[in-house]
Amino acid sequence: MSSIDLLIADLDLSLNDRGEPHYVVGVACVEQDIKHMLIEEGYLTMLIGERDKARISMIQTDIENAIEDDARIEAGSASVTFTNGVVICAAETVDAEQIYMEAQING
Repeated sequence: MSSIDLLIADLDLSLNDRGEPHYVVGVACVEQDIKHMLIEEGYLTMLIGERDKARISMIQTDIENAIEDDARIEAGSASVTFTNGVVICAAETVDAEQIYMEAQING
């Protein structure tokens, strides 16, 4: 299953010298979609300043479930860790490709 989307860089559409959009394909497209989902659903905001280990664990589980809701992700393969202000997400696609991305929490 090949995925393709417009590349978003620094929260804006990435354009070439002629003003045409750059594309992101495959695993990089899935990673971009996951990162945007984390932002749009507010998961990263929820983790800012959170100290309650039970609450952090619950948010990590919610993120894993949200990642696995993506039809391109193999069920049961998502894992999320949160360390020193960085959320690390890993998963496997249905095409057996590895997803790995980090999102920095500001705050």
